[in-house]
Amino acid sequence: MVSAVSHDKITETILIADDEHAIRTIVQEILRQTGYKVIAAVDGVDALEKAKAYKGVIHLLLSDVQMPRKTGIEVAAQFADERPETKILLMSGSFSVMSNPNENWQLLTKPFTREMLTAKIRDVLADRPDQPRPLRAVAPRTGREACQRPGPGQRCRPIGQGGS
Repeated sequence: MVSAVSHDKITETILIADDEHAIRTIVQEILRQTGYKVIAAVDGVDALEKAKAYKGVIHLLLSDVQMPRKTGIEVAAQFADERPETKILLMSGSFSVMSNPNENWQLLTKPFTREMLTAKIRDVLADRPDQPRPLRAVAPRTGREACQRPGPGQRCRPIGQGGS
């Protein structure tokens, strides 16, 4: 059974930055099929250049964490300064990236499914800026939150693990 995708209400623009061509291409296609306008960048520097050239609103930065020339965290920090209205969703294959300076950024761990990606994007875009949420990781196979960041300056700890 093929499900129909409604593009009627999706108006957001997403800038995706990932240095891995295959991942960038697949994610870009998923987002376009879902109805998002997509700007694709090959790395962090390219993402910042494309953002600067783009005159419209970029609703979401979807960036890999580990990239050459500029990391996703560096790109996200610059976006937070230059485009504070843009939501941030970082992607990584490692839980070790959680020592992130901004509690409003979200994390999606690789690998992920189409459903996990689109659900996470909807969740991040639906967040109101006056209700910050801590950075957290979603476990790739279960879709459950696998890691949480308890507060500023504290490192990620697995869900269910007490103490600091």
